[in-house]
Amino acid sequence: MNRAITYSFCLLFLVAFSFSGFAQEISNVTSLGENNPVYHGPANHGSSVVPCTEENPNDFTFENGLNCSSTSVFQTANDLTVAADEDFELSQITASIFTNDGINVVEVIYYDDAAGLPGAVIGSEAGIVPTSQVVIGNNFGIDVYEIVLDFTPFTFAGQAGVPTTYWVELSVTDGVGGGNVFWVVTSSSAVGLPAAQFNGGWLIFDPGFDGVYIWGGDCTPIGGGGGLAFFDDFEAGLGNWTITNDGGTCVWEVWDISTNSYTMPPAAMLNVMAADADECGPSTTTLTTATAGPFDATGMGIVTLAFDNDWRTIASDDEAHVEVSTDGGGSWSSVVSWVGVDQRNTSESFDISSMVAGTSFMVRFRTIQPGFDWWWAVDNVAIDGIVPVELTSFAANVNENNVTLNWTTATELNNQGFDVERNSGNGFEKIGFVAGFGTSTEIHTYSYVDGSLQEGTYTYRLKQVDFDGTFEYSDVVEVDVAIPAVFALEQNYPNPFNPSTTIKFSLAADSKVTLTVFDILGQEVANLISGNLAAGSHEFNFNASNINSGVYFYRINATGVDGTNFTSVKKMILTK
Repeated sequence: MNRAITYSFCLLFLVAFSFSGFAQEISNVTSLGENNPVYHGPANHGSSVVPCTEENPNDFTFENGLNCSSTSVFQTANDLTVAADEDFELSQITASIFTNDGINVVEVIYYDDAAGLPGAVIGSEAGIVPTSQVVIGNNFGIDVYEIVLDFTPFTFAGQAGVPTTYWVELSVTDGVGGGNVFWVVTSSSAVGLPAAQFNGGWLIFDPGFDGVYIWGGDCTPIGGGGGLAFFDDFEAGLGNWTITNDGGTCVWEVWDISTNSYTMPPAAMLNVMAADADECGPSTTTLTTATAGPFDATGMGIVTLAFDNDWRTIASDDEAHVEVSTDGGGSWSSVVSWVGVDQRNTSESFDISSMVAGTSFMVRFRTIQPGFDWWWAVDNVAIDGIVPVELTSFAANVNENNVTLNWTTATELNNQGFDVERNSGNGFEKIGFVAGFGTSTEIHTYSYVDGSLQEGTYTYRLKQVDFDGTFEYSDVVEVDVAIPAVFALEQNYPNPFNPSTTIKFSLAADSKVTLTVFDILGQEVANLISGNLAAGSHEFNFNASNINSGVYFYRINATGVDGTNFTSVKKMILTK
């Protein structure tokens, strides 16, 4: 593949999270100066799709870039580490490029990780035309272009409990194809894992360099989570809200956070929704309500409401109310009220489960500011609902005469555990219990093995039981366990062993069976089985703690009711 020039980025999500209902700007986990992902909403919380970016923006010092020639195949890529328990969907890149000819097209290539270097290509998109490109400066006589790339969203899948590393490469062609293109970098400190350089093979590049970029996309719990999700940062205006004037002269509007001296958490940025008497001017009365919904919380066990907040008062009769309604707005219940007291620079989070879980509900922000007062500003309004226990998969697999049940939950609420029930033709009966994780918003996987089954059809279901005794059944799964078609004796495992090993064998018909162990002199040292067994797969655990190390032989003799006589001998080694 011919490339005029290639650049790379690093999306570093290997961070420590600290959330109190709403995300704050995330702290570094090392002292290397990594750039932090900045979340504009709640992450790892319920089922939210969260707009998130990682920024290493221009400081307008325009440090020297990487000189990548269009006449040589020269690639660079940076690591992309997705945080544990999250997926990241990349959809926009803002980058700074040295060129006097502008940018024509860009190709983006995605790699998995292979021992700390780019591995196999897992996706790409070519022919991306910059959405915008603007000259923002000049250095060494070369213009600095800031380009914005919008492209088909690409999802980098995360894993439960551990971060996942990928690599991203950009191949940028300048406006005339002359190769007069440089990547603007910062060399003041290491800004992530070392970039990787390709020139006949991936090599570790100078870790002091990192491209100037802003990466944007969405973060979600792995697999997308589940349940109710609403999020509004007001960047798209007030389309989700009904604004009413309750008899005043000033109402809720969208304002830039810099319009007034709003004091809000770092996650609040750009647009906010504010009932701002100060901005409306003298002789103002601000009596206004912003209402959103309805939201479907039927089947939800936990419902939370969160927002960033700045409520600034002047007088004792200034009021701010957050309320919910479950009857279409006929009546309202208070979530929180602040009357005559400031509540500034806070990230508020409320468990409203007892008020709205299992219903369709509405939310409103209502304020009374009778005079020329200050303001109430909110941002990043988020509503999350979690189903009591969300079972995302339930499957059964047959291995000889053993059935393994596997299931996964996305969320759990008050979950004591699962009764495992089996129906072999006479109705369901409990055969086991697997403990749950109580209340959790993380993905959990479970398994249960039902062993030594006879030939037949078996149906399984799970009975999920809460700590209060309430329960719910899963769908059923059905499997067929077949009789082996042949007589067979398998090699013991493990081998060599100390002191126990498992011997497996199969019978094609009901049989009289003896299973005996001999030493190398042909002397019997153990008689493991002597009796009638049904057709099917069988296993025996042999404990040799009472005999000496050495080479031994085990032999099966089986006489089937169909007249078959079967004998087989295998060797095993006991090492103590």
